[in-house]
Amino acid sequence: MKKHKALIFFCVASFFALFSRAFLPNLPILAYSPYLAFVFISKPLLKALWHSFFCGLIIDCTQSYLPFGFCSIAYCIITVILYKQKWTIFEDNSFSLSIFAGSFSFLFSSMQITVMYFRKIPLALSSSYFVKELLLMPFVDAIYAFTCFTSLFLVVAYIKKNRFPFFLLKKLQ
Repeated sequence: MKKHKALIFFCVASFFALFSRAFLPNLPILAYSPYLAFVFISKPLLKALWHSFFCGLIIDCTQSYLPFGFCSIAYCIITVILYKQKWTIFEDNSFSLSIFAGSFSFLFSSMQITVMYFRKIPLALSSSYFVKELLLMPFVDAIYAFTCFTSLFLVVAYIKKNRFPFFLLKKLQ
C-alpha cells in the first residue's frame, strides 16, 4: 500500500508542480514538499536522497530564476537535515506530513534567500519579504500538504473503513 501511496503522492505533487503557476500565479508553493515529507517518513535515507534529487531536477528543469542544479542540491541537503529529525514525528499523526512540509519549505526559503544574496541576484530585502518567505510560504505549504495529501487519504481511509459508497448500492438493489 505504501508503494501505491507514494506513487499517488508523486502524481499529485507533479500535477501541482507543473500547473500551480497557471492556477495560482501569486501563490508560490513547493509542490514536492509533501511528497518528500512522506518519503522522509517512510523510506530509508538513501532512497529519500534519490527521490529528493529527482524532484529537485524536475523543478530545476521547469524554472529559470535560480542556477540549474540548485533545487536538486538544496532538496538533498534539506533531506539530510530533516531525515535526522524524523524520529520526532510519527507516521500515524495526521499533521506530521504538514509539519514536515512546512519545515521543508522554511529551510528551502532560507537557502534560496542566502544563495540569491550571495549570487547578487536583486532582492527587495524588507521585513515584509522575510515574513512572506519565511513564515507565510511555509504555512501555505503546510496547508497545501494537509488539504491535498493528508485529507485525501483520510477520506479514502474513512470510505474503506465504513464502506461508505457501497452500502448505498446494496440498498438500491
